[in-house]
Amino acid sequence: MMKDIKKNGAQDSRFFITTEPDATWADGKYVAFGRVVKGLDFIRGMTIIPTVPPSNYPKTPVRIIASGLL
Repeated sequence: MMKDIKKNGAQDSRFFITTEPDATWADGKYVAFGRVVKGLDFIRGMTIIPTVPPSNYPKTPVRIIASGLL
């Protein structure tokens, strides 16, 4: 969970998956946890989907429908 200052401190839930070795943009803003144990090829495939600047939302919807430990 994170607090969104722009929305009067409302809590928001998001998660980021990064495939880059440098994620210093997240320092002091987010807490990193977890790792990909299955499906990394799918995640790498998502990195080539064109995005809409400046927010970098993917032009094609991407949905993760199952995550966590099984």
